[in-house]
Amino acid sequence: MGLALLIAFNTTTIGVDERAREHATMLAFGLPPRTVLGLTVTESVLVGVLGTVTGVAAGYGLLAWLTATTIAGVMPEIGVTAALSAGTVAAAVLRQLDAAPVNPIEVSQ
Repeated sequence: MGLALLIAFNTTTIGVDERAREHATMLAFGLPPRTVLGLTVTESVLVGVLGTVTGVAAGYGLLAWLTATTIAGVMPEIGVTAALSAGTVAAAVLRQLDAAPVNPIEVSQ
């Protein structure tokens, strides 16, 4: 959880820093700070969701590859199969939802 929080913090901080001029321009053209903040939050949530989906898919792919090649070659009598439970996916989604709200949201004014 700590590593997820650090990654979320770092990603959001970099994104906000890169878009400081864009935020200032939007505010200068009269966009309310609430809207600019909403755009930043939406972007952070989308990055978090895409990262979670990519991580679960890559993890399952690695698990399937390991069980099909490595484990089967070393201990074929055991017959290990790859399985991803709904609880595991739910835990990954909940960890992402835990980390998303603590992201730093800064809007230049």
